[in-house]
Amino acid sequence: RRMAPGSLAALIGLAYAPPRFALDFLRLAPGDHPSLHGDARYAGLTPAQYVCAALFLACAAALVVGARRSNVDTNAREP
Repeated sequence: RRMAPGSLAALIGLAYAPPRFALDFLRLAPGDHPSLHGDARYAGLTPAQYVCAALFLACAAALVVGARRSNVDTNAREP
């Protein structure tokens, strides 16, 4: 069975987002070091973590929609 168009890109996004989200917790927060600025935090998360969460949800949705469309197209071709 063939993958829907864009599935590989969505899988890469799903693989990238969780480790990046987790690794951002290791970044310095403002005030952690006297001579370094650190990364801004909003509600305890960096802007990159918000982007990673959105990327993960968008890629998951793209895979679901692509799989459903692929199934509809396959079923429509069968007699």
